[in-house]
Amino acid sequence: MNLTNNNKLKSYLGFAIKSRSIVFGIENIAKAKQIKLVLISNKLTQSGKNKILNLCEKKNLKHINIDEELFDEIIQKSGIKIMAITDKNLSDAIIKELNYFGGNFEQNRK
Repeated sequence: MNLTNNNKLKSYLGFAIKSRSIVFGIENIAKAKQIKLVLISNKLTQSGKNKILNLCEKKNLKHINIDEELFDEIIQKSGIKIMAITDKNLSDAIIKELNYFGGNFEQNRK
Protein backbone atom coordinates (compact mmCIF):
# COMPACT_ATOMS: atom_id res chain seq x y z
CA MET A 1 0.00 0.00 0.00
CA ASN A 2 1.54 3.28 -1.08
CA LEU A 3 0.56 5.96 1.41
CA THR A 4 3.56 8.24 1.24
CA ASN A 5 1.47 11.28 0.31
CA ASN A 6 -1.44 10.57 2.63
CA ASN A 7 -1.60 13.79 4.63
CA LYS A 8 -5.18 13.18 5.77
CA LEU A 9 -4.26 10.00 7.58
CA LYS A 10 -1.24 11.68 9.17
CA SER A 11 -3.50 14.51 10.31
CA TYR A 12 -6.08 12.15 11.81
CA LEU A 13 -3.49 10.21 13.77
CA GLY A 14 -1.65 13.38 14.75
CA PHE A 15 -4.90 14.77 16.10
CA ALA A 16 -5.56 11.49 17.94
CA ILE A 17 -2.16 11.80 19.62
CA LYS A 18 -2.68 15.45 20.57
CA SER A 19 -6.20 14.82 21.88
CA ARG A 20 -5.07 11.72 23.79
CA SER A 21 -7.44 9.56 21.77
CA ILE A 22 -4.77 6.97 21.03
CA VAL A 23 -3.33 4.07 23.00
CA PHE A 24 0.01 2.38 22.23
CA GLY A 25 0.93 -1.22 23.01
CA ILE A 26 -0.96 -4.46 23.54
CA GLU A 27 -1.11 -4.23 27.33
CA ASN A 28 -2.44 -0.66 27.28
CA ILE A 29 -5.01 -1.58 24.64
CA ALA A 30 -6.13 -4.54 26.76
CA LYS A 31 -6.68 -2.20 29.73
CA ALA A 32 -8.44 0.56 27.78
CA LYS A 33 -12.23 0.74 27.87
CA GLN A 34 -13.21 2.81 24.84
CA ILE A 35 -11.26 1.29 21.93
CA LYS A 36 -12.91 1.95 18.56
CA LEU A 37 -10.17 0.80 16.17
CA VAL A 38 -6.91 -1.13 16.45
CA LEU A 39 -4.08 -0.50 13.97
CA ILE A 40 -1.72 -3.46 13.67
CA SER A 41 1.70 -3.30 12.01
CA ASN A 42 2.59 -6.10 9.63
CA LYS A 43 5.89 -6.33 11.54
CA LEU A 44 4.25 -7.30 14.85
CA THR A 45 5.52 -10.68 16.03
CA GLN A 46 3.26 -13.68 15.48
CA SER A 47 2.67 -14.08 19.22
CA GLY A 48 1.78 -10.38 19.43
CA LYS A 49 -0.60 -10.73 16.48
CA ASN A 50 -2.25 -13.75 18.08
CA LYS A 51 -2.65 -11.90 21.37
CA ILE A 52 -4.16 -8.76 19.83
CA LEU A 53 -6.40 -10.66 17.40
CA ASN A 54 -7.74 -12.72 20.32
CA LEU A 55 -8.36 -9.48 22.21
CA CYS A 56 -10.09 -7.94 19.17
CA GLU A 57 -12.31 -11.00 18.87
CA LYS A 58 -13.08 -11.07 22.59
CA LYS A 59 -13.98 -7.35 22.72
CA ASN A 60 -15.47 -7.26 19.20
CA LEU A 61 -12.98 -4.58 18.07
CA LYS A 62 -12.40 -3.35 14.54
CA HIS A 63 -8.81 -3.70 13.37
CA ILE A 64 -6.71 -2.78 10.37
CA ASN A 65 -3.40 -4.30 9.30
CA ILE A 66 -1.01 -1.74 7.83
CA ASP A 67 2.68 -1.67 6.99
CA GLU A 68 5.42 -0.68 9.41
CA GLU A 69 6.63 2.17 7.20
CA LEU A 70 3.24 3.84 7.60
CA PHE A 71 3.48 3.65 11.40
CA ASP A 72 6.94 5.20 11.31
CA GLU A 73 5.92 7.87 8.81
CA ILE A 74 2.72 8.89 10.57
CA ILE A 75 3.78 8.96 14.20
CA GLN A 76 7.46 9.62 13.50
CA LYS A 77 8.60 7.01 15.99
CA SER A 78 10.15 3.70 15.10
CA GLY A 79 9.35 0.54 16.99
CA ILE A 80 5.61 1.16 17.29
CA LYS A 81 3.83 -2.01 16.21
CA ILE A 82 0.30 -1.51 17.51
CA MET A 83 -1.96 1.36 18.43
CA ALA A 84 -5.66 1.92 19.03
CA ILE A 85 -7.99 4.86 18.52
CA THR A 86 -10.53 5.69 21.25
CA ASP A 87 -12.53 8.36 19.41
CA LYS A 88 -15.34 7.07 17.17
CA ASN A 89 -15.25 9.96 14.69
CA LEU A 90 -11.49 9.63 14.25
CA SER A 91 -11.72 5.86 13.88
CA ASP A 92 -14.44 6.21 11.22
CA ALA A 93 -12.34 8.76 9.32
CA ILE A 94 -9.25 6.51 9.51
CA ILE A 95 -11.20 3.48 8.31
CA LYS A 96 -12.56 5.49 5.39
CA GLU A 97 -9.09 6.75 4.48
CA LEU A 98 -7.40 3.35 4.76
CA ASN A 99 -10.14 1.63 2.78
CA TYR A 100 -9.64 4.23 0.05
CA PHE A 101 -5.94 3.34 -0.09
CA GLY A 102 -6.51 -0.41 0.04
CA GLY A 103 -5.99 -1.09 3.75
CA ASN A 104 -6.85 -4.52 5.10
CA PHE A 105 -9.86 -3.70 7.29
CA GLU A 106 -11.48 -6.36 9.41
CA GLN A 107 -14.31 -6.19 11.90
CA ASN A 108 -15.10 -9.04 14.22
CA ARG A 109 -18.76 -9.91 14.25
CA LYS A 110 -20.40 -12.09 16.85
